[in-house]
Amino acid sequence: MANDATVKEFQQKIRDAQKENEDLTSKLAKKERECEVKMEEQVSVSVIIGGCAGHDSRTRYGAILADNTPIHWLR
Repeated sequence: MANDATVKEFQQKIRDAQKENEDLTSKLAKKERECEVKMEEQVSVSVIIGGCAGHDSRTRYGAILADNTPIHWLR
């Protein structure tokens, strides 16, 4: 009987840990989406500013991503 209670207790702990993992995974995915949106906004602003005032000669619109990849989608 005591063994059954111990098993059930551990099963509940496992379920709780799985639920917490799902919650944290969901929060992480939400934060990643928010970061992607912010990055897209920053790139858009960078393109606008770069195209208007002293653009970088490495690209047509003066915008370069963090990994030095030029942004070509506005051409």
